[in-house]
Amino acid sequence: MPNADGGIQTRPPRAPVSGKQALRSLDAPATAGYHIQNSPCKERHLVIVLDLDGVVYRGETPVPGAVPSLNLLSQRSYSLFFLTNNSTRSRRHYAQKLARMGIPARPDQVVTSSHVTGCYLSERGAAGRTVYTIGEEGMAEELALAGLRVLPDDTEEQADYVVVGLDRKLTYARLARAYDQVRGGAAFIATNRDATYPIEGGREIPGGGAMVAALACATGVEPVTVGKPETHPWRLILSVTGAAPEEALMVGDRAETDILGAKRLGMRTALVLTGVTRAEEVPGLPEECQPDVVLPSLAGLPPLVEEWEAARQVRRPGVPKAFGTAGRAGG
Repeated sequence: MPNADGGIQTRPPRAPVSGKQALRSLDAPATAGYHIQNSPCKERHLVIVLDLDGVVYRGETPVPGAVPSLNLLSQRSYSLFFLTNNSTRSRRHYAQKLARMGIPARPDQVVTSSHVTGCYLSERGAAGRTVYTIGEEGMAEELALAGLRVLPDDTEEQADYVVVGLDRKLTYARLARAYDQVRGGAAFIATNRDATYPIEGGREIPGGGAMVAALACATGVEPVTVGKPETHPWRLILSVTGAAPEEALMVGDRAETDILGAKRLGMRTALVLTGVTRAEEVPGLPEECQPDVVLPSLAGLPPLVEEWEAARQVRRPGVPKAFGTAGRAGG
């Protein structure tokens, strides 16, 4: 159950374990048991999950059409969740950022890769155990809310886990410290493996995957990855809402994460062209990364959702095999 500050209720601290023991505990299946306070699922049981960077905004600038489209869907009682692989900020931060842009959102509608990682570890008995991080403030906040004890950068204590995500102030000294922790037996966890991160002006910078790759190369250890395209984030949302995969839509800009991961669970998918994927790249995508529909931007989302919802209501429990004719992938 959630605790009073909106975080995850943690278990009492358990006896310390080695990092190798902690890593073995991650082999358990990751499904139910995640909890977000005050689930926003409403009467209409269609759940819309949206990536943030490159879909809703780039940097501090909303993508054209995003604000009116998302407000319209919210007014029409669709359940909106915002799912990002960006581990640098907390759910609270992202809710405030969306609100400043004119998109009212609560922290419990936001799912970050740091939050999913905290849930993932907490459900595997990590509460009270230690973690060393390569990441920014939001990662430490979410892991602490999940009940882990975040070690300081200059710690000499051996950690149970090393969690790595995007860190725009990463130093060689901290990378070397993380190397020592993993070589000393800490379980190596990646919040995500995104190679790049979109920013304003159509530019990209190295993403969390670049930091993960550096540590993996140095240690020779492949991490457990928790964020997209692994299915843990979507399982969390479906568990919270009670929705079946066919009752949910993923809207993203990265075929290899947003589309691939959602399709693995049987969710419907829409790829928008305001982020990293270009229109000319879509026909060449692998079959497992092909979206159900391609949209120029979120401006086309409300009519698409209404069409799908109408068909879904008629054809329960099944759903249309594809969305409307306009903009269909491969069409």
